[in-house]
Amino acid sequence: MQRGGAQRLASLGTADAGSSDIFSDFEAWEENILWPTVIKKFNPDHTPVSSPSGFQVSISHPRSITLHQNVAEGIVTRTSTLTKAGPLKKNIEIRLPVGMTYNTGDYLTVLPLNPQRSVQRALAAFRLAKDSVLEIKSTSSSMSLPLTTPISAADLFGSYVELTQTATPGVRF
Repeated sequence: MQRGGAQRLASLGTADAGSSDIFSDFEAWEENILWPTVIKKFNPDHTPVSSPSGFQVSISHPRSITLHQNVAEGIVTRTSTLTKAGPLKKNIEIRLPVGMTYNTGDYLTVLPLNPQRSVQRALAAFRLAKDSVLEIKSTSSSMSLPLTTPISAADLFGSYVELTQTATPGVRF
């Protein structure tokens, strides 16, 4: 295709079926590389896109809306392990979006994107179908959950809660 004049849209995504979950790898590549590249190249101002078939597609960022916080996507540019023994500790370097700054003392939250396998386990544990719709109500506004906004169980477990860490005694429902 390149010889015919095509230009690569996104970097090649690869996965090893013998040592990883290729579906999760594909979904991560699709979400973190393919779609952001497509949006940036073909719809940089995020305006609704119309097609000749009469469909209209609008792109939004629901976590920004439902969390009522200034949420933007950064990119991990480098990681390194700081410990040789004991609990694993890492240094993570993040490139912030254009126009966003971070100063000493600022608060940075990393919102999870959980592997589908973990999401499926959580759904099974709560006996929920992935398209079950939940609405969370709380008197605490400090929760990083979408409050009073209907959300599918799959989206909640996939993007709003950390499923790979051990629950601490302070976690209450």
